[in-house]
Amino acid sequence: MKKRTRIEVAPQKGNAARPWKVTMDSALMEEFPTQAAATAAATGVCNGLAKKGQLVTLKIKLANGRIREERTYPRSSDPARTPG
Repeated sequence: MKKRTRIEVAPQKGNAARPWKVTMDSALMEEFPTQAAATAAATGVCNGLAKKGQLVTLKIKLANGRIREERTYPRSSDPARTPG
């Protein structure tokens, strides 16, 4: 089974000019002034990795740190939906 790369868009403290960060497997990739800009950049990275055959999970967090949305790339690798 392939290892899934984890990319995350999350708020960061202490940087008022660029309060949003994108990390890949917990390593900082880049910082952004808005969540929308960070999400767009992270989506581009996810699409690029998926085209190379890698499995990717993107987690987008709210300003309070809770998960807002989770996406998998490629879409066909999304786990089967189960009741409950």
